[in-house]
Amino acid sequence: KRIFLKYYGLSEYDTIMCWYCEHIRAKEIGVAVDIHHVDSKSKSPHLVNEISNMFAICRKHHEDYKVIFRDKETLKNIVKEKMKHGK
Repeated sequence: KRIFLKYYGLSEYDTIMCWYCEHIRAKEIGVAVDIHHVDSKSKSPHLVNEISNMFAICRKHHEDYKVIFRDKETLKNIVKEKMKHGK
């Protein structure tokens, strides 16, 4: 989490909105309470500290099997866009 916050110039006191909620233009955008690893830590331990593998996500979507396991390419594309813009 520290690596993520440092990369995006955030502190632990900043409120981060869920990138997935923003992407799907949800009516209510949740607060990202988790930093999700797009490629799992167990299957890709070499990517654990890679910013390109970290995703700010709300609890609702972090618990959603479809988002986490079936929508991986969307998550990766969102991270690429965020990295381009530094936000």
